Amino acid sequence: MIYDLVFGESHVGGRMGKKLVEMVRPLRGKAKKLPKSERWNFVKRLCDEGGLQFFFAPFATCNPLQASKMRCHNESDTPIWIRKTPNVETREPGLCIGCACAILDKSHEAFWQSRFLEYSLAAKDSEGFSGDKREQFRAITFRADQARQVLRVIGANLEND
Repeated sequence: MIYDLVFGESHVGGRMGKKLVEMVRPLRGKAKKLPKSERWNFVKRLCDEGGLQFFFAPFATCNPLQASKMRCHNESDTPIWIRKTPNVETREPGLCIGCACAILDKSHEAFWQSRFLEYSLAAKDSEGFSGDKREQFRAITFRADQARQVLRVIGANLEND
């Protein structure tokens, strides 16, 4: 992922994803001049020196550099000094999507496409309802819209949405 950020044109989203893009932007010129045989070592040093760790899930990648802002730990009131990895008991797509440690990229596309399809179909089924019955589908519509937005951010093809 970091290699693609430095040497490619990855579509990355999430609050931490945006920070990483900003972090590697000044390094791109120098890095692209390196011979291909040195590029992986460059990225390895970058990750090691920056203390970058990644925890992968189908819906987002966590890079816990901002432990005090980890939503999965805030949800469970985990003390700050033990926040080294994501809290797997509270970690879920809706929580991670707005987290300061979240990174979204093409590796998450299948999850978000599936979620978009599932919730879009359910929202479409609610179109004939009115009043309280329609109100019950608000969360479903929100999740469909959220999935659509994630897919746009990571550069997925939404031609037929």
